[in-house]
Amino acid sequence: MFPLLSVLVILRFIQRKKSAPSSPPPSSWETIPQPISSQRTAVQYSELLPQVHLTLVSVFQGVAIAILVSRFDDVDPLRLPGTIYYLASLMVVVLIWFMYSWGFVTFSYPLHAWRTLLEFTLMAAEVFAFAFVGNPPRWAFGIAATALAGGCLRLLNIHLAHPSHYEQPDMHRSDNRREGAAAWSYMLFALAVAGAGVAYQITSSMYLRVILPLGVGAIATFFLGRTHAEVARDIATLLTPSPWRYDEWRQILKKAP
Repeated sequence: MFPLLSVLVILRFIQRKKSAPSSPPPSSWETIPQPISSQRTAVQYSELLPQVHLTLVSVFQGVAIAILVSRFDDVDPLRLPGTIYYLASLMVVVLIWFMYSWGFVTFSYPLHAWRTLLEFTLMAAEVFAFAFVGNPPRWAFGIAATALAGGCLRLLNIHLAHPSHYEQPDMHRSDNRREGAAAWSYMLFALAVAGAGVAYQITSSMYLRVILPLGVGAIATFFLGRTHAEVARDIATLLTPSPWRYDEWRQILKKAP
């Protein structure tokens, strides 16, 4: 009895399989691997490229933090100067990651050889600074090189951005002004930090030993705050409702089932 029922079930399944409508052939976009096309390039440019950049930045920031932690023996973190150096270095890490995240959320700059070179230079200078966190002049040189590379990157952004990338021409002009102001701010910051490092190398002043990381930390915090305000403004302009406008989200949540 059981074998007969099994045969009947199998025959019924085969009959249904034959009577079921056949699925349409997959389109070219559903095939794997995807064909080389403008659609594939557009998707990878807008989705994959920012992920690759943020992954690379995250890896470098992880390496920088690991080097910073490994230098606890060089600088006593329980003493005031050592604590300030570590806090200032941490603010540099936070600033770099936050700015890259903001840049690739609101705008993805095209691949460019000079941009790639400057990005790796910035990361290498940051790692160099943290490797010598116990040596104020070398730490200052690394931070200055990091800021200088960041300034050059933002100047390059002006060259790479084009009015056709924006829905509104005013946004392009506003971004250019902002990138230019930030670039020169970074370069002046680099010059000041490098000068303080040279002065400490000559004088070995205890005051400079404390003022140097205090200044770096304070200015990095200022840049972070200003960038946060720019992010809020950009997101509020580009997204409706904006995640920064909490009242609009409350109204949406109230209407949700």
